[in-house]
Amino acid sequence: MKRFLVDKKNSAKQKIRSAKHNWHGIFASLYLRESAVVVLLFLIISISLATIYLKQLGIYFNQSPVSGGTYTEGIVGQPQSLNPLYSQGSSVDRSIVSLVYSGLVKIDKHGEIKPDLAESWDISEDKTKYTIHLKKNAFWHDGDQVLSEDILFTYSVTQDPDYTGPLKDQFKDVSIEAPDDFTIIFIDTKKDINFINKLTLGILPQHRWATSLVSDIPYLEQNLTPIGSGIFSFKNASTDESGKIINITLERNNRFYSDKPYIESIILKFYQNDQEIKNALTKKEIDGSADIDSTSYRDLENINRLRFYSYPESGYKAIFFNQDKSQLLANKEIRKIFYLSINKAAIENELYKKAKISHDAFNDYREPLDQNKNIEEAKIILSTLQAKDDNNDGILELNGGKITFALSINSDEESKTVAKIIKENLKQLGIEILVEEKNSTEFERDVLSPRNYQLVLLGQNYGANKNLYPFWHSTQLKSPGLNFSQVTSKRIDVLLENYLVKTDSEEKQKILETINKIILEENYAVFLYKPIYVYATDKKIKGLTKNYFTFPENRFIEIEKWYINSKWSFRFN
Repeated sequence: MKRFLVDKKNSAKQKIRSAKHNWHGIFASLYLRESAVVVLLFLIISISLATIYLKQLGIYFNQSPVSGGTYTEGIVGQPQSLNPLYSQGSSVDRSIVSLVYSGLVKIDKHGEIKPDLAESWDISEDKTKYTIHLKKNAFWHDGDQVLSEDILFTYSVTQDPDYTGPLKDQFKDVSIEAPDDFTIIFIDTKKDINFINKLTLGILPQHRWATSLVSDIPYLEQNLTPIGSGIFSFKNASTDESGKIINITLERNNRFYSDKPYIESIILKFYQNDQEIKNALTKKEIDGSADIDSTSYRDLENINRLRFYSYPESGYKAIFFNQDKSQLLANKEIRKIFYLSINKAAIENELYKKAKISHDAFNDYREPLDQNKNIEEAKIILSTLQAKDDNNDGILELNGGKITFALSINSDEESKTVAKIIKENLKQLGIEILVEEKNSTEFERDVLSPRNYQLVLLGQNYGANKNLYPFWHSTQLKSPGLNFSQVTSKRIDVLLENYLVKTDSEEKQKILETINKIILEENYAVFLYKPIYVYATDKKIKGLTKNYFTFPENRFIEIEKWYINSKWSFRFN
């Protein structure tokens, strides 16, 4: 019996040794990668079981944002005027203005009007009197308190005869009063139902501007060193040897009257073209870009660390004609040839998710036109005008000269792509297009401001209220106005003025349709497509959501929720 027990004990030991040997053999037979997979699966199962157990106890892991970090964004172009009274023509300027300045009201992520510097407001029963009550905890970045005198000053500048900015006539019939430091009253006898929407205009500090003549304001250096009351304050700007701005640094406004941002600072870097932006994103020199062109989009969308947000813009990309620079362009039949000959479907295809065909100022996507039919009509017009190619060089002559036009464009990739298609389309008819490229700074300074072009390709964004006044009224012929087709039409002027004061939405829509019809009948511009704005950020920038979007600066509507740093914590239910 004793021997039996000893043998049994020895047998058990042999089985244990055998089992150990077998396990060692199994692991020895596995490759290193397979062993790692087994360990990883074990860890995943263990963590999953632990998580389920903690949830049953009502305990959750929670990642929450904490303050700190710098967001660096790349933008094509140069700041021109960081002044809300003159910034409407530049998306670069408007983006910075939206961060540095505050208006009486603001647009939230749903497109609704919400209080900003205003605490509340009252509207009279007859819809003519708007009494705005200001917040008492709003301060300028230099420490002074925001008062009603600042609001009165800002709006009074737009009413001054020497003011030439795009807001001219916006408030010309409005009376403004400041009965005390924290109350401002607007009296609008024309009962504009959208009046409160106009009060998003950034407010200027009176103590910084009041000593300047209104006629001098657009040219003052302090336009590039802004002091506002917004969520971020201007810290500094770096320039190169030529004086060109390389970057601007904004810092969190710790005295901001509403929710303060998590991000400590924003660095805006300025580049000459889209290729430079793409390179900077690829090399991680920037965390995001204000707009991604179609060529870069193709190359960047497969980079996993980037996230893209697409928004249809409220506006159009078009060719504008400067009739003062070309006798031929004064003929609306010549202008019609551009409308008939340009292949918009080809443009949409080349711009890759960045454009939708448009044939007029307001309507969204339209089907392509019958290109063959249009080309034949264009040929008939040229034949009627007796345009001929007498020397067989492929370029038609008319009135003793070649039919040649210069097309001025910004040197971004999108504009170059569109210009190439336009050039090829017109060449088929015997019309020569000379494409003249300028970088953003030169385009604004040497082309747009002095109206130094025959044809110009650019976009215009009329906003949610579809206010075309800055783009088509005859008072906006010269810079900083935005009437790039140099249209002087009394009919259009009257319609635009009526649009600003009408309150009935159906009446306003009819006015827009009439304006649109006149523009198309007179061929004042060729509307090509509705741009789609694509915004890219590194995924390390969290808290972004797809908001209401009308202008590029709307990407910052909820900037206070963006964050870079975070911490893990337990949350108990």
